[in-house]
Amino acid sequence: MKQLIVNADDLGLTAGVNRGILRAFQDGIVTSASLLVTGSAFEEAVALARQNPKLNVGLHVTLVEERAVLGRDALPTLVDETGRLPRTSGEFLRRAFLGRISWDEVEREIAAQIACFQETGVRLSHLDSHQHLHMFPPVFQIVSRLTHGMDDVWIRNPAGPWRMSAGVRVERWVQRLALNLTCLWVRALHSPSQAQMPDGMYGFETGGRLTRSALEQILR
Repeated sequence: MKQLIVNADDLGLTAGVNRGILRAFQDGIVTSASLLVTGSAFEEAVALARQNPKLNVGLHVTLVEERAVLGRDALPTLVDETGRLPRTSGEFLRRAFLGRISWDEVEREIAAQIACFQETGVRLSHLDSHQHLHMFPPVFQIVSRLTHGMDDVWIRNPAGPWRMSAGVRVERWVQRLALNLTCLWVRALHSPSQAQMPDGMYGFETGGRLTRSALEQILR
């Protein structure tokens, strides 16, 4: 039997995002959320998670846009002088391909984010990432290693439909194809036994525009 997970990313980003996710869980169809431990409303999000134990909460690993958990001294190749991570996924990937990012630093930061989550006492149900960077093969290898032995923790598989749906912008569809190819790359490099992953993900193409009609189209 097929099962549907309706997940909301960016829990902890802002108080407004927290309220929206809580409402979508209590009055809507959201069943899980991904917590941003570097978000400005992190502590409030943790309190809400404790008050709503039926909401499955995972870690939204963040390697771009936000401030890192660790400081400049621990992450000299990963953060700037103010402790902020690369501005975009494109910048992160470009620096990675040029050999300007230390993977040891990436592992330390992800480990710190996992530890920060675990310190809350909230059960960790899954792990995903901002801009799906956990599916970049070197990052996926780190995530697999850090979550090894966590039998109940699932890792997001952002692979989705190859076909272009009506109303989807061409550039977004191209991004979808690139993400699907990356997922295939990861699956070819890693054994399925290394991580528990769902079959795939819908909604990438309509990110920021997931209207009722778009959701109904997905469910069909």
